[in-house]
Amino acid sequence: MTRAVGRDAIFAACAILAGAAGLIATWGYVPKARHFPQAMSAIILLSGIGILLMGRATSRQAAAPAVQASAPGEVVPPRTEGAPDGGPDTPLPDPARAAEYVGMLRGALPFGAILVTWALAVSLGAGYLLPGFVAGILLMIVAGSRRVVPIVLGAGGTVLFCFTMFYIVFRTRIPETAAVKAFVAPLRDLF
Repeated sequence: MTRAVGRDAIFAACAILAGAAGLIATWGYVPKARHFPQAMSAIILLSGIGILLMGRATSRQAAAPAVQASAPGEVVPPRTEGAPDGGPDTPLPDPARAAEYVGMLRGALPFGAILVTWALAVSLGAGYLLPGFVAGILLMIVAGSRRVVPIVLGAGGTVLFCFTMFYIVFRTRIPETAAVKAFVAPLRDLF
């Protein structure tokens, strides 16, 4: 089994477990409120199953030996290179693989730190708009964007769109400061 297939199997197992746990956890919700979380959990579960099946198909194709015919009707087994006795050789650690993991952590850790800081700011009473805007800017910078105007417009547009959809249109309770709630209260009556 290759490393990529092993990682896919681990990810698929995690997705299957998360989807199943989500379905079980949302089963007791009020019928009006459970459709969306159950649909998302089912999508995660089915995606995990799909990844697992695709990984198995990929590993079967990779495990099938390549057979070369030297003459019509004659089949020559594939040659094995490596150890002097013809067996497979033990692969040495690949430094590029270690650099790949370090690069992945260098990218994932800032994203995680920004999202945890955003969640703490929202839960400690800073509201939704300001922490969301700052987190959006920081996430775009970490992702590699360096142009100021698209960063500010993208972060602001995303936060305002989400705020409008959830707070004004869907009337979902969003942790927001009293000044913002008083400012947008008349807008809630439009929908």
